[in-house]
Amino acid sequence: MHASKWQPFVLCLFLSSLAHARKLIPPVMSGCEAIAERYTFSGCLSSIYFDPNCLCNSAPWLGTMALCVYDHTTTPSDDPDAARVDAWTHIGGWCRDPTMLSSTMSFSDVYANATRFVPPTSAMTAKPSLNVPIRLPRDKVKMAMRTVGEFNRQLGLGHVYGYYTCAIFFAFIALGCLNNLFQHCTRTRIKTMVAPKWLKTLQRVLLQPSLLPNGVHMSHASIFGLLITYPTRLESLWIVAFCTANIVLLFPSYDLFLENIYWPNNTMLQFSRYMADRAGEMSFSQLPMLYLFGGRNNLLLWMTGWSFERFIVLHKWTSRMMMFQAIVHSVAYTWHTVASDGWRVVWFYMVNDAYWMWGVLATTIGSVILVASVPNLRRGCYLLFLKLHVVFALLFTIGCWYHVRLLNDDENMLFMYASVGIWAADRVLRILFTILPGKINFTADAAIIKGTDCMRLLVDVSPTTYGAIDLSRRRPGAYVYLCVPSLGWHHANPFTVAAWHNLNDDLVHDMTTPFNKHRQGSHYGALDTPSTPISIEKRKNHEKHQITQMELLIRPQRAATRALFDDLRANGGTAMYTVQLHGGAHGHTQPILNHDVSVLVAGGIGCASTLAYLQEAVQWAKHNAKQQKRKKQHQIVFLWVIQTIEQLAWAQSTIDDCIDTVHSLSAMPVADPDAAECRAPRRVPELDIQIHVTRASLPSSSRSSTSSNTETPRPYTIHYGVRPNLDKILKGYVDTADTHARSIGIFQCGPSAMSDHVRAIAARHSVPYYEEAFDW
Repeated sequence: MHASKWQPFVLCLFLSSLAHARKLIPPVMSGCEAIAERYTFSGCLSSIYFDPNCLCNSAPWLGTMALCVYDHTTTPSDDPDAARVDAWTHIGGWCRDPTMLSSTMSFSDVYANATRFVPPTSAMTAKPSLNVPIRLPRDKVKMAMRTVGEFNRQLGLGHVYGYYTCAIFFAFIALGCLNNLFQHCTRTRIKTMVAPKWLKTLQRVLLQPSLLPNGVHMSHASIFGLLITYPTRLESLWIVAFCTANIVLLFPSYDLFLENIYWPNNTMLQFSRYMADRAGEMSFSQLPMLYLFGGRNNLLLWMTGWSFERFIVLHKWTSRMMMFQAIVHSVAYTWHTVASDGWRVVWFYMVNDAYWMWGVLATTIGSVILVASVPNLRRGCYLLFLKLHVVFALLFTIGCWYHVRLLNDDENMLFMYASVGIWAADRVLRILFTILPGKINFTADAAIIKGTDCMRLLVDVSPTTYGAIDLSRRRPGAYVYLCVPSLGWHHANPFTVAAWHNLNDDLVHDMTTPFNKHRQGSHYGALDTPSTPISIEKRKNHEKHQITQMELLIRPQRAATRALFDDLRANGGTAMYTVQLHGGAHGHTQPILNHDVSVLVAGGIGCASTLAYLQEAVQWAKHNAKQQKRKKQHQIVFLWVIQTIEQLAWAQSTIDDCIDTVHSLSAMPVADPDAAECRAPRRVPELDIQIHVTRASLPSSSRSSTSSNTETPRPYTIHYGVRPNLDKILKGYVDTADTHARSIGIFQCGPSAMSDHVRAIAARHSVPYYEEAFDW
């Protein structure tokens, strides 16, 4: 069972709710009914809305309605009788019981019967109860039809304008889908053409930079002590359009007139009620987007190739504008009621009318959710925020549900069905993945990397196909939701998959070997301090089955990861756990490896993201070499900034494995040396690995971190005690690529300030930029 099996259905339900038009009773029916309410028929004292049983069985009332529909139905068609019959069918919206008199007689029968008993106009007098049908005053009916028509039109415009606002974000998503489709179709080919001038200008001005010239994006800014995050310039374009549309579309196209039968001689009452209705309709039309963008199992993540962080940005702004419309709806409706009936009626409704009470509850809880989502509060107590967010979201959904259900608002209930379907399916899938232990339990060897506060988890995933995704398959950009139940850690947190290790692959070294012993005599910058060995239980059928391990690098942050770190330290630094993975592998592979020159920039533990791309590039080259495929030479730049020399142990093993693999490809024999396609020099990736240790000096035992051995090309370089000049380094690679007409892309994962800096550099040089971030 996987998210992809239910998401298409729920997404189609959402789109069908957008395409569904509001079904409204024709103005002629509503206008006739509004004027008929001024009379009493057959002793029926209540209106059709509150007591349909009486009037729907009243021949005088039915006859009056039939006469009014006949006299006032205007249509450009050649068949006015058909238009009258069609308008009459809407009486079923009031009279739903098939045993009622209205359901047993046709329009023609009711009209024929009414013409027999209707008195002349001069004979109509105000009586306590009419027992015969009457012809309603023509001028009053026309004003009633105009009033009802405008009322219905405003309800319809609310939905239409709500669709317009939704279309803004979905146009943005459609562009993302097209771009992802293009990247998917070209992912097996290295791009050899430099981007045209117009595209570079677009990248420099719109696609790559942050919103403001100061480059702040991932780093939090502060306004009056309130932490805020600036979106990128491209995201800001769509967000500004979305917010502007939500505000501007509240004001146009109102027909206010003094003869309005609902609110005569008071255009402000008309305007307040129409705005309240329009804002309410627009708010509900955006509700499914709110749940869709915030869900973990989101089909659009796969369709667009965007990060979860971008969808969280859309989720935030959708929730803000949805609540803006809800608050406008509540304030305008309250003002309208106070101005027409006074505060006493408002308090009466809030205490006695369930429709009002559920609406007030939903608006209040939605506002509380918005306030609690402020970064100052959310980051201070994140786990509490997550739990309260789920509880409040459930209460908010219940409030919205009953608010429209008690109003018999079938059109807005479609939005509720789509919203509840998306939200409930996502929550149910998470619960199912938690309570099905046979499908999600994995064995993990964990160890604290010596001299650092980082933990390495090797999760054995080889024999298991989890849901529809094989976790043993290498996929850069993947992250998994993991928890350790034995430590009381039941809430799954996301962790990036740093690398995959195949224990049967002779090009991958034994992970039990300390790094310094395995790399003794290496020309690649060996460590003087070994990391803690990680023990791996050898399988008896090791030779028969491919054993794959998924590597996670985890630094303790909050209670859950801190508990794992403390337990490991209490057990001497190593232990074996049974871990649970919730929902399979998430994330999307960025097309950074499609470029001739792929620059991977990492800061600290950000190497967990860049390592997987380095490994993917090398293994893909190995695959091409085995298939005797000739590819254009691919340059991979791996630039990693760390604070201490001990942190090099986080990734040195994987880096050295990649270098060994590339060197082995150069010496790999060809199947047919005499073949023409095999006599050309073998194309192997060009690795350029630079490591900057900012808080350490060059060890006395190793004054040179590079090799003088010419048989080992391009070993990696370790720089000590200085921060890298990223502007100069990255500009050098960009200039070299431009000189040789090679495409270049930059991928970055690291601290917020570093991300903003690299993004600004990429924008300045019009270079495609990709980043991995978990700033949710």
